[in-house]
Amino acid sequence: MRIIIGGIFIMSGLVKAIDLWGVVYKIEEYFSVWGVSAPRSLVEMLSLGLATAEFLLGLMLLVGAYRRTVVWGLLAMMAFMLPLTVYIYLYSPVSDCGCFGDFIHLSNGATLVKNILIVIPLIYLLRDNKRVTGLYHPYIQWIVGVIAACYVVFVGMYGLIVQPMVDFRSFPPGSMLSGDENQDMDAEPVFEFVYERNGHQKTFSMSELPDSTWTFVSRNLVSGAVMAENDLTELYITDDGEDVTDDVIATSGEQILITLPLYERADVSYTYIINELEDVMNDRNGSLIEIASVTGDELDEWRDLSMASYPIYFGESVMLKELARGVMAAVYIKDGRIIWKRTLGSINSSMLENPDEDGDILESFEPLGPQALGMLSIGGVALLFVVWLIGAVPSMQKHFNKKPKQI
Repeated sequence: MRIIIGGIFIMSGLVKAIDLWGVVYKIEEYFSVWGVSAPRSLVEMLSLGLATAEFLLGLMLLVGAYRRTVVWGLLAMMAFMLPLTVYIYLYSPVSDCGCFGDFIHLSNGATLVKNILIVIPLIYLLRDNKRVTGLYHPYIQWIVGVIAACYVVFVGMYGLIVQPMVDFRSFPPGSMLSGDENQDMDAEPVFEFVYERNGHQKTFSMSELPDSTWTFVSRNLVSGAVMAENDLTELYITDDGEDVTDDVIATSGEQILITLPLYERADVSYTYIINELEDVMNDRNGSLIEIASVTGDELDEWRDLSMASYPIYFGESVMLKELARGVMAAVYIKDGRIIWKRTLGSINSSMLENPDEDGDILESFEPLGPQALGMLSIGGVALLFVVWLIGAVPSMQKHFNKKPKQI
């Protein structure tokens, strides 16, 4: 029981930490439903704390450390999670609970069943988990906790500041943004957009999107066929209501896409980095465009504030969050294929000022990926093994030094 339940919490905490932005967006979605307003920094801290707690408690349960405290901690967590999933199941305020981020999507009913099946073993372990012989001696259990916490916090903060090491979403590095590989169209798709204000929902066409006082809810396909083989989000870029996706995404050469999913969080200070990136792309005979979830007067205002000499097109907010994480991000593509993506805040502007001195400057910006996460995980397991040896050696010495009984 402790191995299975511990493994579930380890996986849940790790996938949350890998894509911490996804947890931030999900918590903000819950807060929006409940009418709660919270600073983004507070939501980020809450997201990291949740991921760390799940991973740390799950690992401690798995290895038999802090046998009583861990079970109480997990039950306290489930005392909040279980009623929440009952509420979600009954009223469906959100489409997905976000338990495993974008790695696994569960229906609200499946989430409720899962949490019930977790609570039952935890109640049993509350009484009998102390019978478990842990892998680590009590005096070094805290070292295990420190190693695990450092690992999951580093993974989470890297994903928050730069970009998730593993991309579970619709546009991972290596995927095509143009050409036939990514799309199977029978007809040009036509969408309708659902927005909400003051508890009232209304449907808009692409040509009549509302202002920022409305909150985006969903996008529905009205006609046309998209993505026949899977349910991934498709790239859809418009200009004055007209689909220009195939026209603006370069099928050959280099291109950088700047994403702005939420205009109210736009940071004008990033425009300096964007302008430097545009200069680099011009020197390389490439191009740079911005895709922003901004329409009407706000788009004109943003063009003036950013002093953009590059074209700015419209992209729906959820799609841009899928394309790249962060308040504003850069996506580098070559011949229509995604090479890397990272937040603008993580790009060293001083390197852009002297690109010739840094060799291939764009390749140097490629962030850590799945291979780095794998090596980091192997290193963490190796450290845990060393800690186990440190605790096990005195016991082994005591065993071998024991005098044989006289017959």
